[in-house]
Amino acid sequence: SSDKVKALQEFDKAAGLLTDSSPVNHYSELASGYSDLGEYEKAIPFFQKIADLTVYNDFTRGLIYATYQSGELDKALELAERIYTK
Repeated sequence: SSDKVKALQEFDKAAGLLTDSSPVNHYSELASGYSDLGEYEKAIPFFQKIADLTVYNDFTRGLIYATYQSGELDKALELAERIYTK
């Protein structure tokens, strides 16, 4: 839909403005936004930036889910096992 296209354009613009010193919530908003739109491949790098693989929380859950939804089942399982065996 045109709303999804517009949203993706805005997310892409915002993503281009991020720097290594950008606040975690900026990465979180983009990760969640891309996931909500079904753009899991685009969400993964943002989840990777903020996920702490030593704890299970919204960020690690989002990373696992986006990885799974993008078709990388083995990678999603590997991530889950790394988190749950800590």
